[in-house]
Amino acid sequence: LSGVINAPNGVDSNPCVYLNLGMTGLTHTINVARGLLFLHTAYSSNGCRVYDLTTNPMNPKYLFNTSGSGRDCHDSGVIENVNGRDLWVVSDGGGRRQRIWDITNVGASWPTGALPPLVGQTNQISGIYAHSNWVSDDKRYLFSWDENNVIDISVHDITNPAAPIEINLFQYSENSQYNAIPHNGEVRAKYLYVAYYEAGLRVFDISNPYAPLEVGKAETYRDADGDGDYTRGISGSYDGAWNTYPFLPSGNILVSDMYGGLFIVRADPPYPTPDAPTATGQRDGSDNVILNWNAVDNARGYSVERSFVSDGVYELIAEHLITQSFLDSSARGQTAFYKVNAINGEGVGTSSIISIAPNPSQSPTKMPTGKPSSSPTHLPTKQPTNLCLRKGQICPPNPLSCCSKKCKKGKCT
Repeated sequence: LSGVINAPNGVDSNPCVYLNLGMTGLTHTINVARGLLFLHTAYSSNGCRVYDLTTNPMNPKYLFNTSGSGRDCHDSGVIENVNGRDLWVVSDGGGRRQRIWDITNVGASWPTGALPPLVGQTNQISGIYAHSNWVSDDKRYLFSWDENNVIDISVHDITNPAAPIEINLFQYSENSQYNAIPHNGEVRAKYLYVAYYEAGLRVFDISNPYAPLEVGKAETYRDADGDGDYTRGISGSYDGAWNTYPFLPSGNILVSDMYGGLFIVRADPPYPTPDAPTATGQRDGSDNVILNWNAVDNARGYSVERSFVSDGVYELIAEHLITQSFLDSSARGQTAFYKVNAINGEGVGTSSIISIAPNPSQSPTKMPTGKPSSSPTHLPTKQPTNLCLRKGQICPPNPLSCCSKKCKKGKCT
């Protein structure tokens, strides 16, 4: 931190070098990635201000800002190497959405003042404050936090960053009784760790992003000494757990609380890896394959893989299922081989391979090649048709998914 190569500061020295970037009073948080400094002003007059650190980190070079109506830039994060691109996801506060920029080519030689390409943006959600975000480890799902206490947490499928799809809105388990506000969160593996202000640390299994499940908590605000007695209540104020850090090699989790200070907690597995399901299959009169399997304890969802050769490459053809059946209409006239996976945050239980021959009248005149017609696209799976949605949520393709079985103007009623 001395600013001089091979000349570190000595004992009891002051390694901090003050550098005025001219943004006094306009700096909310910062983030560093790819040799770039992202300064979040939380004001639309400046938005995010981006600097290059590679040429001279002690005197960063200003590159551009994202100022403009609805571009508050309250926080941001970078996802590197998404199909060859580096993407930057900005939580735009009062703009009520997340914006995704392509910063692949942004660096020291970037033209000053030029904006990078805007790839896509999430839908605006009425009344929220787009506070911060984090992306799942597989880079497919964007989790965002609302600090206006309207929806709490949103989930978007960003498999296609140009067209994010809202797939879920959810809150912590006690929200109907004690209406707390989320602040920040991070994803590690298949778990989401959220600093939930007065509700402390809340941990969710997100192995099925369509149906996250709260699996753990640490009451840093209501029960700071951990004796089981709540000394404070939840009133929906901005007090309590502020941030988390779940990335220590030890597996311990850091939680900063505005009143209790720093907490170091450990999250034990909430349950074991799911057992392997037992799958069966048959053909219907149209030669579709109908698969069924048993419910597995603690499974958060199921997926189905298929091959046309028993020892060949298996293609993922369905995921995030919450029922114990699946109809495959794309294997008519061919013998198909299937595996069914039961999934939770701890891992996967996989069934034995089952083979389903075609109906006699549908048998092919020659043997299949054993090669799938194309590699898996990993496009987002349609929302399960029996997923129970809350009033006001956006309806999926099948409106019977709404609890009320009614869909009006694109929303559940």
